[in-house]
Amino acid sequence: MDGEAIFGAIIMIACCWGCAAVFTAIAVHARRSKDPVNFWTGVSVDPRSVRDIPAYNGENSNMWLVYSVPYWISGGVSFFFGAGDHVAVIAVVLLVLACFPGIVLLIRHYRKIEKKYIDSKRLDKIDPIC
Repeated sequence: MDGEAIFGAIIMIACCWGCAAVFTAIAVHARRSKDPVNFWTGVSVDPRSVRDIPAYNGENSNMWLVYSVPYWISGGVSFFFGAGDHVAVIAVVLLVLACFPGIVLLIRHYRKIEKKYIDSKRLDKIDPIC
């Protein structure tokens, strides 16, 4: 393995694990928060509209932890770049699946959490932060 391949592997690992760390930090924040956590940027969740804030935040936390797993795995797979190009392909495929279909699944799962915990009758309107 030459220096360029090693540098590429280091960049890939840093990017994968950097993303994974951010998503894990969001999960930890959601778990510890006393107020309902926000999913959409610029939109707040009215605490009066959430039926069970700890359970709502717990499900949000679990959702973000599960979403971080492919990024952690992809970074781990990147350690073995020297084993051949097929290993690099596996790491990239994991990232692509986490990014594109993963985001769609993340949004769909959050919508299920909303339906389960947010009482739309008590929710007048979602207030934008801006």
